[in-house]
Amino acid sequence: MKIDRSRLPEDVQQANSSVLDREENELLVNWRNPAYRRAIAAHEAAHYYYRRQAGSIRFFLLPPRFVYDPVTKVIRLALASINSEWPPSVTSHAVEVVARWSAAGAIWEQELCPGVTDADESAALDKIGFAEDIRKTNPHLTDEELKMVWTWAEEEVRKDFKNEAIRASILKIAEELDRFLVEFLAN
Repeated sequence: MKIDRSRLPEDVQQANSSVLDREENELLVNWRNPAYRRAIAAHEAAHYYYRRQAGSIRFFLLPPRFVYDPVTKVIRLALASINSEWPPSVTSHAVEVVARWSAAGAIWEQELCPGVTDADESAALDKIGFAEDIRKTNPHLTDEELKMVWTWAEEEVRKDFKNEAIRASILKIAEELDRFLVEFLAN
């Protein structure tokens, strides 16, 4: 399995090829660990659940890829990600709605599979993706405003830990995603 490097500038790929190769090999080893895969599946299942609550109608599980932040010059490995399709009537979402589905992954991953993966790294990637998405439609928002919305979203998602129906739904989705990850690993 090769990890998508297309989001990295060519010069960054060349300068970091040995690091990228090492990360790719480590991921292959980790994905063979069922507990690790379940943590990734739980993370993506939470994104799926909250996107579905916002009205998404079709979902896509995207394979691992490298992501580059040109501001910090940091390369991160996105282990998997959920993307979705929206009905034509949905043209945008409130910042708070996007923050909730973005923050949910790492929070539920840590709740359901504590200590298996680096949930802080997962949260950092989700936060970068959230900021990138929101700035496309809300360029006027300051970093401080985005931080406040993110913190609010994390608190709101944590309130859902006590809801057994939400927990059961996320666990069921995670089981389905884990089966997909096993199939992906086999190819």
